[in-house]
Amino acid sequence: MNEERYLTLLSKLIGEAEQLQNNPQQGLIPQEKLAADHLLGLLEPHSKEHGEGSHMILRTGLNFSSFFGILI
Repeated sequence: MNEERYLTLLSKLIGEAEQLQNNPQQGLIPQEKLAADHLLGLLEPHSKEHGEGSHMILRTGLNFSSFFGILI
């Protein structure tokens, strides 16, 4: 990933920081799907579905730990 794309992604993730926090006592429940959507946005152009890649990307769940799903 080049520096410009990295900084753009980092800025988007930082913009989601409040929604990614995990502190139920303060009413903060992480919404990892928001981060996953930004990452998938970068990966999708390189997928088979878009004809420019050799990988098939499947979303297997909504939490961050399983967002990567299966990358074949």
